[in-house]
Amino acid sequence: MVNKQQDTMDQSQTGARNPKWKHRGNILGVILILLTLSPWIYGYLTANAANAQLIGIYQKAEIGGSFNKFKANVRDLSQSHLTAHFWEYGALFDTPLLLGAVNWRLYIRAEDNQIQCVKIRTEDSQDQHPSDAPPDKGDCRCRLIAGEWVEL
Repeated sequence: MVNKQQDTMDQSQTGARNPKWKHRGNILGVILILLTLSPWIYGYLTANAANAQLIGIYQKAEIGGSFNKFKANVRDLSQSHLTAHFWEYGALFDTPLLLGAVNWRLYIRAEDNQIQCVKIRTEDSQDQHPSDAPPDKGDCRCRLIAGEWVEL
């Protein structure tokens, strides 16, 4: 009799007799997986829109143009899928993260308040130009390293 009560208690604690607990565990597992993958899922669902927004900003950047004027103009553009970083010597725009680091980055280098370089690269490499991206503008023989432009 004692063994039967103990067996029943063990089964109810593990959820073996209560299928609700088993399903809740499956649901929680699926939710955990989706939360883990959500940045990449979001990136793939918005990749085309984000790249289009990036190209719109690329088109506003004119070589020799005022960097301050560019910053003011860009603030009016749709950037719902982008992350923007501005500093005295340029700007960096990122699209959402994609597996394989194929998401795009827009680099803009400025010197003395004039835009010198506009280029789109992949997240993985400042040397890898995406095949669908427009060509570089200006003299882009430089890299952004720790917030500073370094000539190559």
